[in-house]
Order: sequence, then structure tokens, then C-alpha cells
Amino acid sequence: MKQITVGESAYLSSPHLFAAIVTKGSKINVMGVSWFTLVSMRDAKLLFCISSRGYTGGVINETKKASLCMVTEEIKDAVMDCCRVSGANTDKVDSIALKIQEIEGFGTPVLEGAGVCWDLELSESVAAGDHTVFIMDIKNAVQLNDAPHVMAFEGYKRLDTI
Repeated sequence: MKQITVGESAYLSSPHLFAAIVTKGSKINVMGVSWFTLVSMRDAKLLFCISSRGYTGGVINETKKASLCMVTEEIKDAVMDCCRVSGANTDKVDSIALKIQEIEGFGTPVLEGAGVCWDLELSESVAAGDHTVFIMDIKNAVQLNDAPHVMAFEGYKRLDTI
């Protein structure tokens, strides 16, 4: 047995599911996330955790809406590119090779080429260190295609399917 850091534990516990959060304020924003899970089925809820310093969380707090899209091989590189720049001063949809799709009944667009997507509305948020946990009500869900979802390996070093 040896002591390891929290960062090392995240690296060693991979792979983790990888998804994209889509928000729509004054512009559409996309951010990758792998800290998410379904937390209730009867009163359908999903939670995710993102940096409290980022642009995405501010848009969610303002609009109370987001969509979460499972990332497929087709869009994985573009979504990873979204993780490398802030949406505060970059129009990610225009500058990165991503296409959005409007879904009837969804409050926020989804990513064309994604797998399963959820339409989410903010229920509550909780500060958690340097991140914020967003607990979201699931309003709708769709499956855009049945391609395998990607996972984050080696602490986000690479995205791949299993």
C-alpha cells in the first residue's frame, strides 16, 4: 500500500464517462464534464460538478437551464477543444467544429452527433471546494444515435470508447 494524491486517484480510477454541458445565454456554450450521475429516477434528477470559476456555471445560475449530451467518437475532439477555452470570450460553436440541434420540448440545444441527451432545469446548487455541484431536474431525454459513448482515460489525457 502507498499513499497517493487525489489527482493520482482520479487518474488511476479512470475511465470515467464523458459528456458535454450545453448552455444558452447570450450565446451557446459547450463544456466537457465527467463528474455527473443520475441521482433519482422517480423524481428524475441528474447532478454534475463543474468549476465554480468558469463561465458555464454562471450561465446555468442565470438561465436555470442546460442540456447534458453523451459524447460520441464523432464529436469527441471538438468537445475536448471546448474544454481548453473559456466561453466567456469565445463563441465555441462558431470557432470549433460543432453543430447544434434544436429538439422540440428542450429548453437548450443539444450537440449534433451526440448520443443520449437530457434537457435539464436547475433544482439547486451546492458549493463544493473549487467546484459547484448542480442538481438538475430532468425534463426530457432523447437518443440522437446509438454510437458508443466515449470515456475519459488517464485523467482526461485521452477520450475513447470501451
